[in-house]
Amino acid sequence: MNKFLHWYSSDKLPKKTFGRMLTVVCVGEKHEVDDVESEYSLKISLQPLKLNIDQDSLMFLYTFFNEISTTASRNPPPTFSAAPSQHATPTRTVRIATPSLQRQQSADLLKFDDDNDDEKLVSNMADLLQQQHVDDSEELLADSKQTSRPIFFKSLQFAPSVLIKIDYRGKRIENNSLVSIVAGLTQLSCSQITLKSLHYRHGLLGFEKLVLYMLNEWMVDVKRNQLTDFLSGVGPMNSLIQLVKGFIDLFWLPLEQYRKDGRILKGLRRGTHSFATCTALSALELTNKMLQAIQLVAEAAHDIVSTGPSIQSKNKLVSKRSGRPIDARDGVTKACALLRQGLANRCTEFCNEVIKEHEQKGVPGVIGEVARQIPPTVIAPVVLAAEASGTVLTGIRNQLVPVRKKEDEDKWKVDSKNKLSFQE
Repeated sequence: MNKFLHWYSSDKLPKKTFGRMLTVVCVGEKHEVDDVESEYSLKISLQPLKLNIDQDSLMFLYTFFNEISTTASRNPPPTFSAAPSQHATPTRTVRIATPSLQRQQSADLLKFDDDNDDEKLVSNMADLLQQQHVDDSEELLADSKQTSRPIFFKSLQFAPSVLIKIDYRGKRIENNSLVSIVAGLTQLSCSQITLKSLHYRHGLLGFEKLVLYMLNEWMVDVKRNQLTDFLSGVGPMNSLIQLVKGFIDLFWLPLEQYRKDGRILKGLRRGTHSFATCTALSALELTNKMLQAIQLVAEAAHDIVSTGPSIQSKNKLVSKRSGRPIDARDGVTKACALLRQGLANRCTEFCNEVIKEHEQKGVPGVIGEVARQIPPTVIAPVVLAAEASGTVLTGIRNQLVPVRKKEDEDKWKVDSKNKLSFQE
């Protein structure tokens, strides 16, 4: 992944040139009694977000926060206590009101007669140190109580509502746990949730209650009103929804335009354009996903009947060098280069294995090696054809919808040769 979290922008939500992604304004109100800021008005604004998550990133975050919570529960933070020491001599506490009074008391404690000068001096110095220790302890205890008081938020304003787009790619099932199975099988594409605006004026005591209130409001709203928007990105559901939307717009937009101003021809143009765009894009996405499934099955079959490294690791280097296509023409060019390079690598590997067996076993070794290389040699072109076809379809999609190319650039990393490295 290239960008895990970034500012989401589109034609409907253009990015502001000098905008701020997050703005927090906290205004405190002082009371005349203690002259301490005890009430705050909090205002928060956030721009639309896009999350690009893969299984490795998700499992890392899950393990990281799990370890932090475990460590925090085992090692609670130390509590401060300003109580006097057990070995201190009990004394009467004397409050020092002003610096002049403190100097006067210190001078009185340091007065001594000529009879027992040394003994009185030591005794008075000990009393003075003990008195200062008690006063400092009380002041420190009062300061700790003041700082430990929870913050009172008089009002909370979170506006406007925030759109969050989520893309997730599961890769594998690591173990038999439920978390690993769900993380490995789930695929999300263009799922979205909206954090609704919040206006609360009844007061919240403490930062913890503030966060819990916001999370609870958003979770309730997502469960009640946004489950369809979130589940629409599971698997191929987004492509199917776009396909249905294209058919609906073909008939609904002309009718809507006719009711509005009677210009039915304009409505037909709008409906036809929406139908062509949505159906073409959804058809490309569905076909691309089908080709990816064929490629995955062919790669698994190739690894079963062949020895050595996986064909996926071999083709990944060729894919990285070719990169993502810009348009349909570039997609065809990269697909031809991918086929040519893949077939050349397969022929070279086949010849090297045959020559190696001929040097070790002669003609019987050559016949046996040729028989062993027939299944992977037949399956390898299927893998290359599926991957090349997917490259062509990706180029056509990027030409029809240039925004998707920008999304791919934000999503996938770039290698040293400035070519996109992707895993699809």
